[in-house]
Amino acid sequence: MDEAVKAAKRIYMFRAFSQLLGPAGSVQPIYELTDQNLDYFFFETLADEYRTIKRANNFDDVLATQEFIEKYGINPLPLTVSKTISIEKYPTTVEGADFLKKNRELYEKYPLVAWYLEPPPAYAEFSFDSYKKALLQNKRAYRTPEQWAVAKNKLLGAVALDAYEREINIIGNNTKEAKALRDAKKKQLEQQYWGYGQPSIVGSPAKPSIDMQIEQLIKMVNDPAFG
Repeated sequence: MDEAVKAAKRIYMFRAFSQLLGPAGSVQPIYELTDQNLDYFFFETLADEYRTIKRANNFDDVLATQEFIEKYGINPLPLTVSKTISIEKYPTTVEGADFLKKNRELYEKYPLVAWYLEPPPAYAEFSFDSYKKALLQNKRAYRTPEQWAVAKNKLLGAVALDAYEREINIIGNNTKEAKALRDAKKKQLEQQYWGYGQPSIVGSPAKPSIDMQIEQLIKMVNDPAFG
């Protein structure tokens, strides 16, 4: 416990804020389950192959998708879209579960942010038991088929836009002309992928706000009981 929180005071707080506030945070692990019987989703072998290809391409979805399609002839991205959604961060890997066992008091007192002290590395070993506990404790919830379809389309649209920007060489270009091309492509993708461009997925469970998490994070870091 002491070792975990001391580390947090120096390094993990910055990583936690990064995780909370934007996409530049640490890479998240990719793993998936399907129905309420908690079986692994279909084509798990192909999904594992996509993860391997993505890691070899420095976690670049565009390059990994292109390579996968050339090799197998199908788009792998739907395989990576979760059938559940996280409400509160809770370990779903072996490493994360071990951290929870060693720091249970931390999780009990600061449930919204304790996970950020030890976020799992990409492609960490999945823990079925921890995943099931997250569902049973309402830390995760199942998506409806419609919500999953929107989540899938949001991902497909984002990767398609990234590929388009690379193709016409406007990545990071914020000129008036580049913005016009980007906006036009977004509108096209919104028509092609229903749900892409929406700020959220309708019907998704409410999550703790960023402000709530930051407030709890600051309290945790300054808590003398864990210092």
